[in-house]
Amino acid sequence: APVWTWEVPLYFWFGGIAAGSSFVALACDLAGDEVSARTARKVALAALMPSPPLLILDLGRPERFYNMLRIFKPRSPMSMGAWALSAFGGLAAAAVGADLLGRPREAKLLGGANAVVGGYLGSYTGVLLASTAVPVWARSRLFLGPIFVSTATATGAAACRLTLMALGMKEDHPTSNALARVETGAMAAELALSVINERR
Repeated sequence: APVWTWEVPLYFWFGGIAAGSSFVALACDLAGDEVSARTARKVALAALMPSPPLLILDLGRPERFYNMLRIFKPRSPMSMGAWALSAFGGLAAAAVGADLLGRPREAKLLGGANAVVGGYLGSYTGVLLASTAVPVWARSRLFLGPIFVSTATATGAAACRLTLMALGMKEDHPTSNALARVETGAMAAELALSVINERR
């Protein structure tokens, strides 16, 4: 049985929302909806904020997180995850800061870079599970990463859509409709990958 406690599933969930929201921010920038992109960047940063404390709680002592950053081990999902979390947090904060300072070009560039890091942040947790001694996870190593990215995309789109509508966006707004389609597509991908994985 896995030895993790409640902090790890919450860490996975918040990290997935953060990664998915960074995808939404990039998509909104590419579509020309700068207002929604700014909101999505804020959602990404807000969703990420609980992740470091949750990871530190699971590790037991704050210095253990710091120790993971002292070395760079590309073959260790835990080491790479700590680096991805730190890089994502820095880029997310810088992008939101650029938005607040009225620097849209810099915010878009930082947000785009953050979406790239978000791809790793959203998938590494699945890779981490596949590296454990739990047989069903180890045998799912080819599928857990993509399944986690699909989930991150769906939850990030849902969180951004909920936030935008709470801020006054109409339900028939093009961005709201697009996010609804993204949610549906991501959930369909997650379901398809999960069914194939189970049959394997």
